Amino acid sequence: MKKRVVLLIAMTLVLLPLFSRPQFFLGGGVKWGRLYVNEEDENTLLNNPRYNNGGVEYVADILPYIEFTYVPSVDIGLGITGEAGWGGVLGFNNSLYTYRYGEYGYNFRTDGIFDASVGLRYFTLMDKERYLTFSSALLYNYRRYSLYHPGENGKRADELYGIWDLSPYAFDTLSYHSLSLKLGLMERYDGYYFRVDAELSKDLNSFLSSSFRFSVSASFGFVFTILKENEFMR
Repeated sequence: MKKRVVLLIAMTLVLLPLFSRPQFFLGGGVKWGRLYVNEEDENTLLNNPRYNNGGVEYVADILPYIEFTYVPSVDIGLGITGEAGWGGVLGFNNSLYTYRYGEYGYNFRTDGIFDASVGLRYFTLMDKERYLTFSSALLYNYRRYSLYHPGENGKRADELYGIWDLSPYAFDTLSYHSLSLKLGLMERYDGYYFRVDAELSKDLNSFLSSSFRFSVSASFGFVFTILKENEFMR
């Protein structure tokens, strides 16, 4: 049964462009987000001296990424989308004070984040003249935090700038398999696009817990399509 479903989807993606007008979006952007941790993840962070300052309410981060979206038919507006990026921690908040980048030396090297998503995206044309489009996406997301944990003889965070021989065993990791919902607006200018999104992610392994991640993003890219003049997604 699963093989038939996969085969049907593959045939649809291959044959549909032969009878329609496909589009391909390719670009990149930046996400700014906050991870609100659950009790288990907070305990992991509190065991790290760089995050042990009266508790952890959320971890703030920034993440550059690349993205693509393939829409087999502009008359439908539904397509496959994916994105991947590498970022870093900006700091964390313990509900009383925000510890930022410059104070504890958080950066892409010492506190890195890998993020990848794949799923479905839907476009709805809102303004034909300006090509203003509502965008929504349902994604499977994998995210991994690698946070430097100095040992007894380890260097302090503010001494790590320029240090490239960090021990591979000196990192705490937080991994999430999440379901993400993105809502946004996209402005299309001929062969270019600009889009802003808001995204909410819930970890599938602790879906009912208080842990979640919220982020906003801005992206820019190129549109490759075969369309008649002044025609876009209906």
